[in-house]
Amino acid sequence: EYLSPTGSNSRSREDVYIVPSSSKPIPVPLPRRSVGVKLKQKRVKAILDCIADNPDELTFTKGEVIIVTGEEDSFWWVGHIEGDKLRAGAFPVDYVHLLSE
Repeated sequence: EYLSPTGSNSRSREDVYIVPSSSKPIPVPLPRRSVGVKLKQKRVKAILDCIADNPDELTFTKGEVIIVTGEEDSFWWVGHIEGDKLRAGAFPVDYVHLLSE
């Protein structure tokens, strides 16, 4: 329902809308998480040397720690060497051991 300030039935930019008192309040969205909050990263340690066969694969040596950034499937994950984001690519899961946090 609306009321025009002039009392006419024609609507204008100055129309006033009346909201019934029985209306439910508009829900307020929850605040977003802080940008500074970091999710735990999955880290793995190489148990074997691995030489990439393709340009999109990661070469690493036994003992290096890899930060996992994704999973292609259950056999291949994607990540980068800890501390060197430029050394990144897919790697075989069988060549690494999951580190507990």
